[in-house]
Amino acid sequence: MTDFKRIDFADVPGGALAACERLPNSAGVYGFFSPTPVLPTDDPEEFVASINALVEQRASPVQSTRAGSLYHLTLDNYSHLSQRKQEVLREHAQDANFRQELAIIVERCMPLRAPLYVGQTATLQTRIKQHLAPSSDLAIRLRSTGLAIDRCVIAYRLMPDIKALRTPEVLTLTEEIVTRLLRPGYVSRIG
Repeated sequence: MTDFKRIDFADVPGGALAACERLPNSAGVYGFFSPTPVLPTDDPEEFVASINALVEQRASPVQSTRAGSLYHLTLDNYSHLSQRKQEVLREHAQDANFRQELAIIVERCMPLRAPLYVGQTATLQTRIKQHLAPSSDLAIRLRSTGLAIDRCVIAYRLMPDIKALRTPEVLTLTEEIVTRLLRPGYVSRIG
């Protein structure tokens, strides 16, 4: 996503709404990404707890549905470290150099994560502001798993100034292609 511009809402004085003022109100595709973690490297126990919280962070809301008249299915998308890996982490977390280097690795790999959500719009600034409203569907879905939309990172790419690329039909097609390629966990409906 090197051609995509990124704004970490947490880094902008004034927060997410102030960050929106930096966005052009042009056609584009965009994605919301998990907040960039700041791991506490001073205390081994806090460090281990933070690593575990990050690993266990949900990748999508819990999905539940009925299957026929007798079955109820629930899909949950999360991860955890095995007991053995927990032991290794606790052991090595006693070393300050280990904590510092692992924190750097985690921070640098965050842009490689799948986006939480992908969208398209004819008016980028306006659409992102709509998502930031506490009552927006996306804000509610993220909040259901402990993520605050106003702490996320937004990545966007403006559509070239070519009429065909800015039509609603092509914007929706572009969004669907990007969504199907990147598989964000918080999209409720593709396209």
